[in-house]
Amino acid sequence: MPKPTIEDVQECVGKYQYYFGLKSWRIEVSFAVDDQENIGDCVASPEYFKARVAFNLDKLPNLKEMEMVVRHEMLHVVLSPYTEVVLSLSENKKTLELVEEMVVSSMERWPLWRVME
Repeated sequence: MPKPTIEDVQECVGKYQYYFGLKSWRIEVSFAVDDQENIGDCVASPEYFKARVAFNLDKLPNLKEMEMVVRHEMLHVVLSPYTEVVLSLSENKKTLELVEEMVVSSMERWPLWRVME
């Protein structure tokens, strides 16, 4: 399987932006992650309908893995309005961030996605 290109990632982000009803969002795609150990990263500002999703192309071995990572980061965008509300009400932000990561990791593996591929 070939390694993904910048164009592959951008196309996949656009696909999930459409699938997840995020067409009114301004989503910036970047290829510079803050932590080089990460495959992907997401920073969202739901109050402005903006997000930045970043990917480390060197760590994406093939198109199938790329699809899963893009889906994962885009799910963070979908959940970001709810995450922001819960984080604003919480004393323990680290625990809530961990719970969000667990939820997104679970959702990215739903059998539903196989139907859409």
